[in-house]
Amino acid sequence: MDKENKENKEVEERGRPEYGFYEENFYVIAKLQQIYNESVNSRSHEFNALELAHDFAICQVLVKIGRIATGGYNKDNYVDIIGYIKLAKKLGDSVGRQPTKGETHG
Repeated sequence: MDKENKENKEVEERGRPEYGFYEENFYVIAKLQQIYNESVNSRSHEFNALELAHDFAICQVLVKIGRIATGGYNKDNYVDIIGYIKLAKKLGDSVGRQPTKGETHG
């Protein structure tokens, strides 16, 4: 199998039921990230590298949520979400993020 056919096969496999159709999947993910980014952009300070890394980890969670919303069950999506959330928490703790008003650590 030549390189182009292999790449095409890999793209087609991403259209499997557990991932959803990529057009719908990308739309849902883009909307989730738009909502998240609007909230992030409302912060009134410059972002450091750890904050940007935290936000990237959250966006990866949104990708997985988009796949869950538009596809079928795929255990890997849930496992990946757990991993990205743990990384986001670690990064959030590193930059000293504080709970918002009324929020408590549990």
